[in-house]
Amino acid sequence: MSKPKFVVELEQGDLLPLDSAKGVRISCVEGSLWLTEERGAADVVLQPGQSYEVEATGRTLVQAMSRSRVAVEALGERPQLAFSAFAQAQAA
Repeated sequence: MSKPKFVVELEQGDLLPLDSAKGVRISCVEGSLWLTEERGAADVVLQPGQSYEVEATGRTLVQAMSRSRVAVEALGERPQLAFSAFAQAQAA
C-alpha cells in the first residue's frame, strides 16, 4: 500500500497547519520553509532538497518564507489524522 503524499504550492507568508502529524515527512521542493512544532524544542528552516520528519503529536505549522512547493508524505500508521486538512480542502 502506498503512503499518501501531497504537494502544495504556497505563496510567501502562507501557513500550512498539520494536526497530529507525528511521523509525517515534510520536504521542501522549492523555495524556503519555516516549521514549528507545538511544544517543540526548536524551529526548523528547510531549503530545496531538505526534509524533516515531524516528531510532535500536536500541531505543526509550515510557513512559506518565499514562494514555495512543499511535499507532505505520511510515514506513520495513521496518516488520515495529519491529512484531514487536505481532505476537507478537496471536499470544498
